[in-house]
This record gives sequence, structure tokens and C-alpha cells, in this order.
Amino acid sequence: MEDNVMYERKLCINASELGNNGKVRPTSFINLIQDTESLHIDSLTQFNSYINEHKLGIFLTFRQVDIHAFPTFKTPIKIETRPYEMNSFFGYRNTIIYDDKDNLIVSSYALGNFVDLKTNRSTRLPEEVYNFKLSNPFDMEYTKRKVFLPEDAKLILESNIEILRSHIDYYHHVNNMYYVEFGFNSLPDDFSFNRIRVEYKMPATYKDVIKIEMYTKDTTCWAVIKKEETICALVEFSTFKK
Repeated sequence: MEDNVMYERKLCINASELGNNGKVRPTSFINLIQDTESLHIDSLTQFNSYINEHKLGIFLTFRQVDIHAFPTFKTPIKIETRPYEMNSFFGYRNTIIYDDKDNLIVSSYALGNFVDLKTNRSTRLPEEVYNFKLSNPFDMEYTKRKVFLPEDAKLILESNIEILRSHIDYYHHVNNMYYVEFGFNSLPDDFSFNRIRVEYKMPATYKDVIKIEMYTKDTTCWAVIKKEETICALVEFSTFKK
């Protein structure tokens, strides 16, 4: 059993992670989280070797990101990631960001499914591969892992985007961060939020033309991202009470 249940890295906020207000862009948090999760998976020797040998992938199906603070340039941060539930088909993990005084910046959880990259179908891992030490779930609000668009939500914007080479990751799909960025760029200029929830349904690929529909109701916005009539992702932007 592999026992490196938690992976940690320390770094500072860089200029490339800042928006025009001098604070971290929400999409930069997504990149910081994804990179830390990938580094942890890479450090799980037996698990990572099995994944690579059998040409398997870990496809994200849901992520919730709660933003407690927006740090500025050169702010020291600590990122911790740890799985807290695992079975032969999928796994849950928390990724948490603190400043250097252990003040909470971001709390998040994600669900990833194990997929055969040759068939793009869910696959089962042997118990001895995923049976490593787990953490307790982080103390945060865990919303449902399905994003629902209310029937009475108001459509406020429609746009089309062609998927470019720069959008594609090593799975030859659109990087998960870009779905959030597509939605973020479609929000009204005066809209504020501190929670992002994303349900990933079907990956878009290079040269696809996707449609973004932005809806709103009360204090929440939803980006529905489609390839023709099939939904690729649903991105919800809302506010939670800290």
C-alpha cells in the first residue's frame, strides 16, 4: 500500500496568474489545482505505473472550487492535495490552497473516473493498484456533483468558439481549465462570484466549433458549452457564504 496520502508544494503567485485587477484570476486557481493533482498522481509509483502501462487516463467529471481570498503578486502559497475516497472505477480528492500564515485561500473537491484511452470507456482498476492510504475529507460544503440549469434561467448570451491547438491537453481533449475560461469570459462584466462548479460530460477536440450559452437567474450564472446539440460541460458561477 502506498502511503503518501498527501502531496504538498509551496510557491508564490506569479504575474502570469493575475487579472487586470492585480489579483489571481479564477482560472489560474484551476491550473494551480490541476498541476498539483498531476504531480501527486505522478508520485504514486505503483498507481502511476499501472495507469501508464495499461494506457489508462483519469478523466475529470466534476470539480467544485470555493474561493475564500484572491491573493496578489508574490503572495506565498501552499497547495495540498489528497484523495479521500477511492474504488475501482473512480476517486475523489481535495485540493486546498493556503497562504504562508495558513489562512484558507481555496477549498475544492473533484471526482475523476478511470478510462481506457483506446476505447474512451470507463475501466476497472485492480484493488491492489488503488488501495493506498486515504485522507479524511476536508471540512467544506460538498455540493452535489451534478450541475442543473433551472428551466426559468434567462439566456443572456450566445457565442461560438473554434477549438485551437493551444486548448488541447495530453489526452488530445480540451484542457479542463478552458471550459471554465470560456464561461468566465462570457460572464457579465459586473458579475461577482466565489464558487465554481463544473460538470464535464463529453470532451471537445481540436478544430471542433463549440457553442457557449450563458444563462442567469438571481445571483447565479451558468455556461452551457455544447458541440452541436451535445453538452460538453456545464459551468456554474455562484456565491457561497464564507
